[in-house]
Formats: sequence, structure tokens, C-alpha cells
Amino acid sequence: MELLFKEIRQIITPEFIADSSRQFMIDEAVLTSLSDSIVAGIFGALLSRGDNSVSEDMLVSFASRFDDNEEIKIFSIEDQTNSKTVNAIIAWEDGAFGGKRMEFVSLLAQTLGVDKACVEQMLFNIAYVSAIYLGRKIITKEYTVTGLLGQMHAERNFYLGYVPSGLTSLLGLPSLLTLGQNLTSDAKVVSDTVYHEIMHGNTPVKEKKNSWWKWFSFKAAL
Repeated sequence: MELLFKEIRQIITPEFIADSSRQFMIDEAVLTSLSDSIVAGIFGALLSRGDNSVSEDMLVSFASRFDDNEEIKIFSIEDQTNSKTVNAIIAWEDGAFGGKRMEFVSLLAQTLGVDKACVEQMLFNIAYVSAIYLGRKIITKEYTVTGLLGQMHAERNFYLGYVPSGLTSLLGLPSLLTLGQNLTSDAKVVSDTVYHEIMHGNTPVKEKKNSWWKWFSFKAAL
């Protein structure tokens, strides 16, 4: 079983990071951290919305705009010339973050010490591929929206360490530990099942596990 978080991270290629590094004159390691935080933030935002018809329509409607036979590739905003598509991506970002897209940009810029213009462009590029990837999972019936968000919640150990401080308040949550509180009981059953598989080694992804437990222990001690 592949993890959704890992699969999206694999779409964000080293070549894209290198090109962005040259464009913004920012170290590749910083942009990699920024990319991870953006994906983690998108997951957190979607989980805060819950597995409902609005979330499903947001993902499916966006992914349906594009040819499902085309490979999902990340690219620079400068290569995107269709203004309707640009507007659709920005609208999707706003929808995912409950109208607080620019607040998320500002949060990441402040946390990582990166210019807002860089964060906004990176968010644009990553939101584009993330929304298509997740939307296609539902369109192809590989997942229902409940199964998709349930697995996303189960994977939280692997990406909460990337979530910038302040995201919870931006999303209206009391803490990261309540992420997923708006999920249905069915989604929580999926989450528990997938989480059990992850923790018992039935997935090839093990990265971040130790750092997550260090993070969790620190937070729990506060």
C-alpha cells in the first residue's frame, strides 16, 4: 500500500525543485521543506472540511477539467497560459483553505523565512497536481471521498511534522490532535484500519515515523 502523502511528494520532482531554486535563488533544501509543508497543509485543510459532498465535489470538479489520460506533471506557473485554469486553481486553493489561502501563504513565508511570492507560486504548482491526483482517485472509484480522507487521516504521522505552527488556528481547530474531528464515523473506521496496517509494517513507507513520535511526545508534554 502506497501512502497518498508519499505519492504526491514523488510528483514534486527534484528537477522542479532545482528549477525553482534557480528561479527564486533559494536553497533547494528550503524549497523541499516548503513543498512538504504545502502538501501537509493541503491535507490538513481537506481533513478540516470533512468527508462530505462539498469536499467530494471540490476534488472531482477540479480534476474533471483535465484529460484523465495525461500524466500528472508539476510545472512552473510561467508555463501555465490558460487564464481560466489559473483562476480555477486559485479558486480551489481558496476553497480548500476556507477562503484563507493568502493567510496560509503568509504563515509559510514567516515560518520558513521565504518571500511570499515564492510561497504563492509553489502553492499554486503543488495545489494543481495535488487536486488532480486526489480528484482522480475518486473519479476512478479507487476511493470514495470517505475512504480518501480516512486514509489521509491515518497517514497523519508522516506529515504532521511538516505542518507549520499556526495552521490549526487558521483552520479553526484547537490543536493538531483534533485534526479530522469533522470526519464521519465511517472515515474514522477507515483511518483506524489503515493506521493499523501502517504501524504493523504493511506499507513500504517508514520515513518520519521516529520524528513524529518525538514531536508527539513534546506536544503531549506541554
